[in-house]
Amino acid sequence: MRTLKPGEPDRLFLWPEPAVWPELAAQNRMRLQRPEGPWRLATSHQPVLFHAGIWVRELVLEQVATSWGWETIYFEADSDECEVIAEVPRSNPLRVEQVSLARGILEDLPAPDRAAWTEFCQRLRAGLPAGLDVRCDWQEQPNLARFLACLRWRAGGLQGLGRGWQSSWLESPLAARLVEPILADPEGFRACFNLALAQERAELRLRSRAHPFPDLRILEGRVELPLWVERRPLFYELATDRLWTDRPLVAADQWRQLALRPRAMLWTAFCRLSCDLYLHGAGGAAYDRATDRVLESFYRLEPPAYAVAWLNYRLALPADEDAPARLARVTQELRSLGHNPQRSLPAHPLAAEKLHLVTALQSAPRGKRAELTRAIHQINGQLGQQLSSARSRLQAEQAAARHACDELAAARYRGYSWLLVDPEKLRSISSLSRPGRS
Repeated sequence: MRTLKPGEPDRLFLWPEPAVWPELAAQNRMRLQRPEGPWRLATSHQPVLFHAGIWVRELVLEQVATSWGWETIYFEADSDECEVIAEVPRSNPLRVEQVSLARGILEDLPAPDRAAWTEFCQRLRAGLPAGLDVRCDWQEQPNLARFLACLRWRAGGLQGLGRGWQSSWLESPLAARLVEPILADPEGFRACFNLALAQERAELRLRSRAHPFPDLRILEGRVELPLWVERRPLFYELATDRLWTDRPLVAADQWRQLALRPRAMLWTAFCRLSCDLYLHGAGGAAYDRATDRVLESFYRLEPPAYAVAWLNYRLALPADEDAPARLARVTQELRSLGHNPQRSLPAHPLAAEKLHLVTALQSAPRGKRAELTRAIHQINGQLGQQLSSARSRLQAEQAAARHACDELAAARYRGYSWLLVDPEKLRSISSLSRPGRS
């Protein structure tokens, strides 16, 4: 599973077919030697105002929990640092607008009070196309991550899902199973990590060394680790066996004293190893072969298979579907008007003269071609002067068609926040059959 492109609107893409998910879960459980019990399906994302293509994974988990009897867990990546924005449509003209709520480390940002949330919702509603509204109920929570996650749960009326928090990952024994081997061999982990990224970049033809993640560094005898402390990179000082950020912290064997947070690849590994089957989105599925390589080369684990859920969801926004074809036609007519004006003035004497020059150019010696070309351009200019009104009309049509294409792109945009989405429509799109049933 390498890359996914936008698919048919409002149709859920699942890979592989859900009918084989129990078989994959059984194989993964055997590989990971997980304990017996109900199958567990998991996914993860930051608790922000993301689009419906991400939210649908949570609804898939809900169906698997309530209809299949599986355990499900949604891991909220609440330790990430990001700007929390809602993308919403604006009318007159129809366009995409980003409305910012906050920026920072999600678990450290305060939850908005009722007045601040009401003001944010008013900004979202201002200029919305007719028929759209946002879900803006308020409930007191300890931080922004919990506030947005709980808002999403209530909006979706979600049932049967377990919850996990990145900020609480150290409470799981699995965290120590991932961290302690790294601290025992930081240089070896760095080598495996950077090699996996190099292979991933080569396969995906990525030029940037920041994608899918930056390499781990060695700075002044300190090896960078795939961990954060207060959102600062954590380093292992080889000479002293101490952990550092921008200052010395504790001895490496005292790492439990720190509020460690996993960086992206380690967090993905934690989530995938915490379940029998992990449900990726399209983005994670595109780069997670790097995680597979680290699990294989450093942890000596056979990587568990994963599934992918992906949805190209569109709001019901009016748009001119014929605009691209109209723009192409008008643009071609304008081009013809500039390069072949004689087609619009076939009876003009200069039209016949140009045809004669074009014929002569085809067999002219090299030294004569420049002169003939200049003469053709001169005739084009003379004929074009008589087509100024037609050109102005086509330019106006072209501008209108471009405007309509911009509105069509906004209508087809799939990044609008889940605050605008009807969860019941998503449920109908993401309806799953039980394995073994048609």
